[in-house]
Amino acid sequence: MKLCVFVLPSLVFGLTPSTESPVTLRMKFDSLSNVFSSWQGGDYFRSPVTLNGETIYLVTNNNENVGFFSIDHNDKITIAHEGEITNKNQILQWYTGSTYDDTILTKTTNAVSNIEHYLLPIVPDSLYVTSSDSFVSMQKIEGTPHYYNEPYGVVENGCAPTSAAMLLSFYDRYTSMTNLIDGVLPLDHSENKTLVDQYIVELAELMNTDSIRGTSLAELTLALDDVFDSKNYNFGGILSYSYYSKCINTYHNPALVTLMVSSEMTGGLMHTTLGIGTENVRYVGNMIVARSGDYESPSDTYITTDRFHSVIYVAR
Repeated sequence: MKLCVFVLPSLVFGLTPSTESPVTLRMKFDSLSNVFSSWQGGDYFRSPVTLNGETIYLVTNNNENVGFFSIDHNDKITIAHEGEITNKNQILQWYTGSTYDDTILTKTTNAVSNIEHYLLPIVPDSLYVTSSDSFVSMQKIEGTPHYYNEPYGVVENGCAPTSAAMLLSFYDRYTSMTNLIDGVLPLDHSENKTLVDQYIVELAELMNTDSIRGTSLAELTLALDDVFDSKNYNFGGILSYSYYSKCINTYHNPALVTLMVSSEMTGGLMHTTLGIGTENVRYVGNMIVARSGDYESPSDTYITTDRFHSVIYVAR
C-alpha cells in the first residue's frame, strides 16, 4: 500500500474531522463519489484555512489522499479535484489567479459575441463522449492535450499561454486547421518538454505575460486575434456559460475558459484553463470540466459555473 503525507492530515493542513452540515455535505460528497471513483468509501476532513472565503476539504481513502473540494459561504461546492495533493500550491492555483482584467473584455477585429456567426471547427465524433445515470450527467471532449503550469512549465504565472497552447495544439492535431503550429505537439507535456515549453514561451511573449501579474484578458484576446488572423481563422469571446456549454455539447469543441478566483471577484485576478466538458452532479449542480495544469496531480478539475467569467472559442 502506498503511504502518503495525509495518513495524518493534520501534519500538513491542520485538519479536523468535519462537523459542518454533516447530512447535506455528506450527500454532496456521495454524489461526487459517483464522479471520482477513488472517493467511494472515503472520508473528508476540513482544513481550518480558508481561501478567499472558501473552506478546503481534503479527501482520504484507505489512508491515502485522493483529492480535495471546496465550499463557499453558501455551502456550495465550488471546486472538486481527484488526485493526490502533496502541497498547498496545487490548490492555491485556483485561488490566486494570474490572468487579470485590466479592461472590459476586448472586442478585437475578428472577435464576435455570437457563436452562430461562424462555423466552429469540425472535430472527430469519436472524441465526444457522454454518460448519464441517476447522479451524474457528463459530456466531455477526449484526446485533449495536457500541458502544465509552473513549476513544471517554464512560464511563471503562465496559465493563459499554457491553456492557449493546449487549445491550439488540439485544433492543429485533430481538425483541418493543421497550419496553426509547425509540426505536431505531443498530447502530454512530458512527451517532449522542450518543444512544448518553447511554444508556451512564444505565446507568452505574444501575450506580454508578466511573471508577477500574469496575462491580461486584453492581451490574451489581442494575441489570439493575431494568431488566428495570420492563418485566416476567426475567434470569439463570449460572456455566457450557456455558450461554453454549446461549444462542448453542440459543436464538440474545447474552449479557453477564464474563471474568477473566488465566488466574488478578488482584485480582478482570474485563472485561465482549458475547458473540456460539462457535468451536472446531483446535489452539486452544473460544473465545468477543466484541465488542472498541475503536473503532480494532472486529473481534470471540476469548477462550479458560478466561477465562470468568459470563454474564448475558435471558428473556421
